[in-house]
Amino acid sequence: MQKDLRTVDGAAFAAVQLARLTGDRTRDLDPDLRARALTQLQAAKAPDRWLRMVTEVIALEAEDEARALGDTLPIGLKF
Repeated sequence: MQKDLRTVDGAAFAAVQLARLTGDRTRDLDPDLRARALTQLQAAKAPDRWLRMVTEVIALEAEDEARALGDTLPIGLKF
């Protein structure tokens, strides 16, 4: 959070994953820290769906899931 999220490749997505709202009190960040992350993500012009992940409990979309896992599954294979 001390670096500009625009200057480090993948930093914005990593920040989203760390600050993501899960609905689980033990996993969710402190609201003030999550708000700081949201402010930095907005400054970095992160996609709206990423901003929503920080403010709402939502499932990952297929594209973001593939990005988080680092690869994709073969066509037709699902979790």
